[in-house]
Amino acid sequence: MRTHMWGVFCVFTALTLLSTITQAVPPPFNVSVTCDSYGVVVEWMASGLNDTADFLLKLQPNYGENTSVSTKHLRYNISELMLDTAYNRYVVRVAARDGEQESEFAESQKFTYNYLDQLKMVVCDLEFPQVNLIPKDGKLIVKFPNPLHLYRDTPALRNLPYNEQLDYHLTSEKDDGSQIKERLLCFAESDTCESSLEFPEKLEEYCVTLLGRIRQTRVRKSGPHCYKGTLNPGPPISTILIPLLVGLAVFATLALIVVLLVEMIIKKQGKKIFPDILKDKHSTPLIRLLKPSPEPVDENPSIEPAVVVSLDVLSDTEENTLLQETSTCSNVNTNYTKSKNLYTSSGSSELEGNGYGKDLNGFWDGDGDEDGDLDEDGYLDRDYDEDGDEADQSGSTLSSGYDRPHIIVKTR
Repeated sequence: MRTHMWGVFCVFTALTLLSTITQAVPPPFNVSVTCDSYGVVVEWMASGLNDTADFLLKLQPNYGENTSVSTKHLRYNISELMLDTAYNRYVVRVAARDGEQESEFAESQKFTYNYLDQLKMVVCDLEFPQVNLIPKDGKLIVKFPNPLHLYRDTPALRNLPYNEQLDYHLTSEKDDGSQIKERLLCFAESDTCESSLEFPEKLEEYCVTLLGRIRQTRVRKSGPHCYKGTLNPGPPISTILIPLLVGLAVFATLALIVVLLVEMIIKKQGKKIFPDILKDKHSTPLIRLLKPSPEPVDENPSIEPAVVVSLDVLSDTEENTLLQETSTCSNVNTNYTKSKNLYTSSGSSELEGNGYGKDLNGFWDGDGDEDGDLDEDGYLDRDYDEDGDEADQSGSTLSSGYDRPHIIVKTR
């Protein structure tokens, strides 16, 4: 009896200890895998754990060795642990640890980058980069960055040989529901993938869809990407506007230079045209006082022309007066002869000493006749009064210095 009771007690104690150990570290739950073009992330949930607890992750591939890591977080990026994803399937197992105690493992759903695998699992795909549509020469040009370069360091394409290529399809639907499809390739040597799609008829909107693969990794369907407008556009406005703006700028610059040169030339010519008083107003006074100056007088005034009078037309009184003036001129000539003889007899030394000799020589022996400066009719070029003295001409109003013009008398 005692032996039976002892056995029951031992079994109860063992069950109690086992229950205590298993309930000390509860396992994680809801383990999920999320993958995209750039990597794979595993997430899970856990409860009833201490602050010192952590988690143990094990990545188990279909081919290759298992990889283990630990973390305190409820998510972990396992992209760096995946080396060859082309033909592999993966599963992640997660366990909680608290000191030396460890919970049971919780497994995720299987996943792969191989879209050809027929098992039920998560299939990870790549995405097409941003697609640009360009109309040109009646065709629609499709351009996008090469995924072989864009995703080179991601789990999907890590360790990918360079001889691999992108195999993709361009598909477009017409208005009647029919499709235009083309298969194209893009190699690693190109930084961008470019292709064209030709439409047999004009459409209001041109739309294309892309779908491709790299090795056994699928590039997810993208689109539709649409373009509205004509496939034969003219040259872009920039090709017209930029040369036009450059031409206008050059023309404006040349015009400005010409205007400046013209202004400089006008200023220089203006300084030459203006008098000195207007060129520099600081050095030359603007107002000058006028000084009176005597009027110039001719040194050799003109002689009035001789007047010829016929005695036939004169009356008796006028004739007597004219004859009297003629006799007066004879007396003057006689006095002139006496003066000349006096100068000759007295000698020129006495007169020259008084300053008259030279003048008299010039008067008598100059350019005139032998008997003095007589004209061709026997008259002196000086005026004398009735007594034979030289007449005073200071009051004469004639410009020649004579009080009357010469008179030449013709006798009957």
